[in-house]
Amino acid sequence: MGISTKNVKKGNFISKEIKPGNRVAKINTIEIKKSDKPKTQGVNEWNIELNIETKPLGGDFVGFDKVYGDPSRGSYLGQSARVKYSNWPIKEFSWTDKKTGDHRTKDDVEQVLEAIQKICDAVGKPKWLDEVDNKYDTIEELITGFNKEKPFKDVYLSWCLAANEKIKNGYTVHYLFLPDYRTAKTVLAKEGDIVTTFDQDVHIIKDKSITQASTALEEGSDDEIEDTEMEELFDMDDEDSI
Repeated sequence: MGISTKNVKKGNFISKEIKPGNRVAKINTIEIKKSDKPKTQGVNEWNIELNIETKPLGGDFVGFDKVYGDPSRGSYLGQSARVKYSNWPIKEFSWTDKKTGDHRTKDDVEQVLEAIQKICDAVGKPKWLDEVDNKYDTIEELITGFNKEKPFKDVYLSWCLAANEKIKNGYTVHYLFLPDYRTAKTVLAKEGDIVTTFDQDVHIIKDKSITQASTALEEGSDDEIEDTEMEELFDMDDEDSI
């Protein structure tokens, strides 16, 4: 009897996760985390993460669990991902104005508020920060309030999503972030508005270990391949993506 081929499932696999590129997605929640190991002692460092989701895909698509490991709490209807607002921690920095020679400083709180304002502008709620003036004592409390009021709820935005590319257990993994002004003038805007066009050569930061191994292979040097310690490529923690 011949091999039956009638019951083979057809169709392309759809990832549950949002990939780097120009995407349309809404913000579900926003998180802020203070680094417990800042590079400079006594300096606050913050990471903002946006939990985003595309429009429902319909059909047989089933997204990630809304509560990890608990399918009873429901699944996302679209692709989803966590996106770092910046590839680098937000912290106080200083510079000298080239025109005036004045020394200037921008603190961490101001930068976090600017990030929130940029989101408010994109979702069409530019006055939200004005409305909560002096309402919160800390940045963490403000972000909690932002999540409770959800001025961003169900507002779909256009995005330019960059990524750090890593190899874990033989698979390519992307850790998404919003590119900075040097490589992307506009990273998020109201759906349909223009954002920076995604460029893989610019907005994907390749795994250095893979790049080194690739160069070694091209040059045909076995010694250089060994120096890249290929076994380390398959034993990475999430922290390696930062």
